[in-house]
Amino acid sequence: MRVMWIALIGILGFSSPPFAQGNFDGTWSGSAGQWGIKLTVAGAKGRMTLSCGGNDFLADIPVSAEGAIDSYVTTGAGRRQITGKLPALNIPPGGSCGGGATTLTK
Repeated sequence: MRVMWIALIGILGFSSPPFAQGNFDGTWSGSAGQWGIKLTVAGAKGRMTLSCGGNDFLADIPVSAEGAIDSYVTTGAGRRQITGKLPALNIPPGGSCGGGATTLTK
């Protein structure tokens, strides 16, 4: 009985939830409209670069343990609310670079 408890404690102590922070770590890329998108994730922090027409716009954004993103990024056409759940994001259309739904790849 004691061995079973030790084994159970060991399993529970080292198991992780299905959406553990870190499952989304790495560099993601894609495009929406004419926007080039690069997102580098480390834990709960993301660094997003939106590129269009030779201009790069950088933003530090939070990434939830489930990979959800809901942040504002300021671009030449104003503020854009970037939303979605990795790998799928939505870049609102506006300005000459457009936007739309995208599925990023790692």
